[in-house]
Amino acid sequence: MADTTVKQLAQEVGIPTDRLLTRLEEAGLGSKSVDDAISGDDKLKLLRHLRESRGAGKSGDEGASPRKISLRRRSTS
Repeated sequence: MADTTVKQLAQEVGIPTDRLLTRLEEAGLGSKSVDDAISGDDKLKLLRHLRESRGAGKSGDEGASPRKISLRRRSTS
């Protein structure tokens, strides 16, 4: 994987750069700026963090599905 900047990664993923910077800090990758490069290892660390925060991968299972939300109708019309 080639190194990309935070701004390029945010454009590829389709999220605002400030949100990506927040996620990078939550993943323990330190404070970065928009023009800093992100290595392939950093991308993998971010991906692991995001999977764990969504509930997948806690048991070491990469294919585990995230927690499910069920909706019930209160009344019929």
